[in-house]
Amino acid sequence: MRPQPESEEAAGAPRTPFDLGRVLGDTAAFVRSRREFGRIQFETKLPEEPLLVTGNPVMIGQVATNLLLNACEAQPEGGSVAVVARREGERVVAEVQDRGPGVKAADRERIFEPYARRDTHTARGSGIGLYAAKRLGESMGARLWCEPAHPHGARFVVALPAAVSI
Repeated sequence: MRPQPESEEAAGAPRTPFDLGRVLGDTAAFVRSRREFGRIQFETKLPEEPLLVTGNPVMIGQVATNLLLNACEAQPEGGSVAVVARREGERVVAEVQDRGPGVKAADRERIFEPYARRDTHTARGSGIGLYAAKRLGESMGARLWCEPAHPHGARFVVALPAAVSI
């Protein structure tokens, strides 16, 4: 078995400061443009001021893409997906919320394992998108978890360290 790199820099992905809000906005626009998701309503709540984090914007864009695709695939006809981001002290928090069937409390950790899929008739995909999102996020010091959305659905939360202001 090949050893995993100890840091993201070792994996060839240097960390730089970037605006997470811009990456989230661009990613949401990309996913929204996909024909198969034309029936889904998108809501994006991003602040006007930059949400600076340090990491790799391409990798974080992939995390956001995986979370958005997962949310879109969980939607019933006419569903909605919301993307929200804000600064909370020393971190920047981004959320992708859907109005699908949600994730049972007992499954909220398991869904981040490779090839894990919900046991529903609406489950699609390979079951590795959430696993990849969590691994990519963690490689940049992010935390990723799932919690219930209200009144129903799932909320996937990513918390990244905020970039240090100079």
